[in-house]
Amino acid sequence: MLSLLRSISNKLERFWKWIACHWLKITNRQGISIAEERGERVETQPSARINSDTSHEVALESHERQQRQERWEESLRILGHERDQIINEYSSLSLRSNEERDAELSRIAEESRRAEELFEEKLMEARDSIARVFEEHRRMRREMLARLFEMWRNEEWSRQSEAHLCSRLNLLRNAHEPVRRRFMNLSLCLLDQAQGGSSGSRVSHLQVMGELTLLKDELRGEITTMNDEVVDMQEFKMKYPQAGFLTDIEKSKPDETISVTVLNDCQQCFEELERQVEDIPTVLSLKERYQNSI
Repeated sequence: MLSLLRSISNKLERFWKWIACHWLKITNRQGISIAEERGERVETQPSARINSDTSHEVALESHERQQRQERWEESLRILGHERDQIINEYSSLSLRSNEERDAELSRIAEESRRAEELFEEKLMEARDSIARVFEEHRRMRREMLARLFEMWRNEEWSRQSEAHLCSRLNLLRNAHEPVRRRFMNLSLCLLDQAQGGSSGSRVSHLQVMGELTLLKDELRGEITTMNDEVVDMQEFKMKYPQAGFLTDIEKSKPDETISVTVLNDCQQCFEELERQVEDIPTVLSLKERYQNSI
């Protein structure tokens, strides 16, 4: 594109130089013709030849004027041709540039659409995986609790029953690990945007929102797990009031109100960040607001 614009500029410059040179030649010819006419008038001696010479000069001058007019019209014709050629080249260049721009925008839009679809698929798979793991752990805790009930009913407190209780408590403690991992991933995504690694792109925004969605799913799962544990321990304690350690397990449940508050604060902070970014003015809005003072 730049080479074509330079070519057009060079053609215009050569053409205007040719017009100036041509006009200078015409002016010089007119000066020479006038000088020759004056010399002929001075040198003409016989009065009888004055009328004849005058007629000849008039005819010659008319002929030269006609030639100059023809040359000038030819110059205008060439100028018009060059002008039309430049306009056509510029129109062709502009059309090709618009087509290339539209094609590039279409390609970017298509890539963005495919990236969003792929991201949504991966997000759905991740959420399904979270749900499956949660249900599997829930099933394991119920089986362990049923086994503990059976052992207590038969008064079988042994290393095996301790192992079941230990496994159950470990599952309860490990229920927070996915939440911790999601918080770390969300922090890394936000840090990447703050450092300008991929900030401003639609995919980066979706990644942050996706991590936030997965964090909410994991946190809901942890809250449900803790609530289930409280219900199970209360039921266990009603059947076996002598098992005082069940009260310690019940009291160790994290406060779900605190968890929900932390989640809401996290989401509100991110939404506030997005709002502040959207409030960054554009050149157009600044021109419209301060057009009278610029």
